[in-house]
Parts: sequence; structure tokens; C-alpha cells
Amino acid sequence: DFNDIEHFALKILLKEEDGKIEPTEVAKKYKGILFVEDGIVTGGISEYLKARLIENHIINSEILAFEEKYYNHANRAQILKDAGLSPEHIQKAVMGLLNASPSFKK
Repeated sequence: DFNDIEHFALKILLKEEDGKIEPTEVAKKYKGILFVEDGIVTGGISEYLKARLIENHIINSEILAFEEKYYNHANRAQILKDAGLSPEHIQKAVMGLLNASPSFKK
């Protein structure tokens, strides 16, 4: 059900008092969390956030980001498709999360 989908900018996850990023409180409200990063996955903010979720037993999350590899020269749409970041890839990942088990595991 697409009515249960929300988009958050990174600043939504920042705690006001200390500026630390804490995704767990926001994530507990949702069945799954999809991080879409226009950067590489290794060492990226999405990798850090997913690790924080796992530490807090929030297991249903996925990262879509560039792998550390060379991409052939092409237009942006083709590069995003090759990297698994096209709108179709994002839709498929969202649908997978929506059809999965609940995100929070006690």
C-alpha cells in the first residue's frame, strides 16, 4: 500500500539536542526502510544508518547505492540503471520491503 510510504531527508533523522543521527525511532514506525544514496555504499551514510538499525533489531532495510566499481560512460539514466538506482529498481525495492515481514524484531 503506497499510502504507508514516506520520504525523509537526512536532517529528519538528526537529533536536535546533539546533532547525532539516530534512525531507530523513526524506523520503528515502518515495515521497512529503503536508503537510496547517490554515492557509494561502502563507507556511505546509508551503511552507517543500516548498521544502527541492525544494532537496534530493526532488520528489514535495504540500501541502493553505487558499488565501488567503474561504470561505463553513458547518460545519467543509463548509469542509474546500470547501478540499480533507476526508478524501476527503487520501485522494486520498495515493493519488496512492503511485502516483507515487519521491520522491528523483539
